[in-house]
Parts: sequence; C-alpha cells; structure tokens
Amino acid sequence: MTEKEFFANPTRAYDDHQTQMTFIDHRNLAIYFSDAVEEGAAKKSAPEAVPSMQAFFVNGESGALISHKIWPTEKRSWFNERYDTQARLLEVEGGFLVHAGNSLALYSPDLRKIREMTLDAAVEWAATVAPMGRTFFLERIDTAVQQKAEGAWMASDTFERLRSLDVYSGSVVSVSKDAIAGTLSKGVQCLDSQRVGESPSHLCCGDPCGYGLPLFVAEDEVVSSYSYGFRVLSTTGEVLWRREATDPRVHLIDDCERSMNGNRFLIRAHWNKRVVFDQTSIPKGADAIIVYDRAERRQVFSVISKPVDVNGLALSPDGQTLAVLSGTTLRLYRVPE
Repeated sequence: MTEKEFFANPTRAYDDHQTQMTFIDHRNLAIYFSDAVEEGAAKKSAPEAVPSMQAFFVNGESGALISHKIWPTEKRSWFNERYDTQARLLEVEGGFLVHAGNSLALYSPDLRKIREMTLDAAVEWAATVAPMGRTFFLERIDTAVQQKAEGAWMASDTFERLRSLDVYSGSVVSVSKDAIAGTLSKGVQCLDSQRVGESPSHLCCGDPCGYGLPLFVAEDEVVSSYSYGFRVLSTTGEVLWRREATDPRVHLIDDCERSMNGNRFLIRAHWNKRVVFDQTSIPKGADAIIVYDRAERRQVFSVISKPVDVNGLALSPDGQTLAVLSGTTLRLYRVPE
C-alpha cells in the first residue's frame, strides 16, 4: 500500500495480511492469513468475493498438512488485537477459538466445531486468553460510547459468563482468570493490574518497565517486556527477576510470547550491530529467539536465525516445542526439559 493510498483510506491498513501461527494442541499447529477484498472487488461475475481467513493445519511432528479451512470474515477495525480479534485463532485448553465474521466458535483439536456464540455486528470484539487456557476475557467495545468497554471472563469450554469488569477500550493487554493487566491509569506511564472487585494497582511506573507490554505467565506473575529487556513481576509489583542489555540505548526486544500453561516464555531480539543479551551473542541484523523457564528463572534454549523476516513464533502448550515461521519455512525445535 502506498502512502497516498493509506491516507486516502487508513482503515485498509487494519486488514492484516501477515501470516499468523498458533498451536491447537501439544503437537499440531494452525498457520493462517487473511485475504482482504478491495472495495468494489465483488463484481457481478464474482458475487462470492468476500474477506476471508485461510488456515492450514499442520502436524508438528511430520510437517504433513492435516486440513485446510476457510472462514468468511469482516473487515478488521483496528491494528492490534487489543481492540479487535477479527480473523484470529486463539489457543485454549482443549482446542482453539475462531473469531470470524459475527461469531466466536470453539473447535476441538480434530477440527470439530463444539460451540458457537453470535456477536453483535454493531460493536467491536476482542478476546484475550488467560494462562492455562480455561478462561478468556471478552471485550464488547461500542465505538459510540467513548473509551468504555464491557468485559467478561468466559469459560473456554462452555462459554459460560463467569465474572465481569468494565474497562477502558484497548487498555487490557493480558489477563489471568480474574485479573487484567495493562495501562489502566490516566495521566501516568504505569503498568497496572486490577482484580475483580478491587481498584487498579501499579505494577511498575516510569522508564523502562512502565513503558513495557505486560504478559501474564501465571496467576500471580507478569512479564513486562520493553525495548532492552524484561522484568518478571509479582502481581503486587515486586521484581522477581530480570534480564536487560548492558546498554539501554539498544532497542532489541520485539516479541514476548508464552506457552499456554505459562511454564515457558520467549523473547525475540535483534539489533543492527552485534550485541550480547543474557550471554547470548546476537550477530548484526540476525534474529535471536530466546526461551526462558519461568520456575527456574533462567534461559533454557535459544535459536539464532538469518536476517530474514520471522513471520510467526509459537510455543506448544507445554513449552516443549518452539515453532518458528521464517518466510515460507516452518522450523520446529525441541526445547530441553
């Protein structure tokens, strides 16, 4: 898309054409992407032309293709999943969620639809899964009501509404089974957490931790990843452990992902010159994917890849397999126990 086209219609950038990847059980993966349809593309000769999401399900041991599915979707309403999880697959315990069109559906690992709920098409929806995958937080975002959103925790197997919490739109970055983490305070640069029935409390404020992105890796532990490192915090704000580059001017952390059970998490790091991070030497322009064990508080695995785009990263639910999608090549690594 050219700069002129973007400013003529900025919402076209919300359609994410990048390839996404997630595990659907301890062994198998879904690799998927969206096909957006340009305005006016659905002509009389092709009335069926609609936005869609294609998913390829792959056996993580043999690499064999298991199945190929297509879901019709709607236009995405924002750049990231904090406001909109349209055209996304989300790993949960016992399968995966599919947010496509005006529905949220639960599928089993063998690709059977187990449950489905209809979503109001007049508002936006965003789902965030808690560690262990037994619950997810579903936000109902009404663009006509400025800033406020209705949030509810749902059981991932039954879609039963468990508890609710009103939030600011887009403020929730990660959730546990009964708490949220994000930028919940106004006027200060802090990462906050809030449990149901309680007021928000600061996890950390200021540079660098307060500018990081929080990720629940357990019910009482949150990782804040920022430009040159990360900190693992308790939900009371205590720094449990950390790793940082020796030079804070090095902006090398791009991604932070966890296994579903939270026992492992990874970071993706790269820099435009050779750098050492946590005893891992990263060549100039290369990507380093470093896996950490949460309980042991140490690095357990690392991969240095060539300086090409990494399209997707995922840890298996038990944290024992790392999947890296680089271009059109899928690489699977066994993480040592």
